[in-house]
Amino acid sequence: MQYQIPQFIESETKIVGPLSGMQFGLIGGAGAVIVILYFTTKSILLTLLAVIVIGVPALALAFVKYNGEKLPSVIAHALSYFQKPKIYTWQKTGEGKISLKEIERVVMKKEKVVKRKGESKLRKLAWELQTGRR
Repeated sequence: MQYQIPQFIESETKIVGPLSGMQFGLIGGAGAVIVILYFTTKSILLTLLAVIVIGVPALALAFVKYNGEKLPSVIAHALSYFQKPKIYTWQKTGEGKISLKEIERVVMKKEKVVKRKGESKLRKLAWELQTGRR
């Protein structure tokens, strides 16, 4: 018994020519707003400004993909990321927090430790391994 695997499930259905429903809605809505603005104001300059302010973002939302994701999806993910609270795991909070004075005290204490005079055992062992002599 074989099961058919659905193919091309991630592609949207084309509704109007090569455009999907969302693309047609974005472009058609922006176009309608621009046409209505032109007929109400009869100003070419204001219409060109509306094309730049409304039309270009509508085209970007309809056609631009970033890393294979559509631009509205990327914007939605970015907004949800910026709204969620952030937890920084590398920042210490609560009782385990160490103050700057405590850090300075530990550093000063380490500096006061007197090093042993003479050669360390590790250095002596490294010398013996390099030269082959004792």
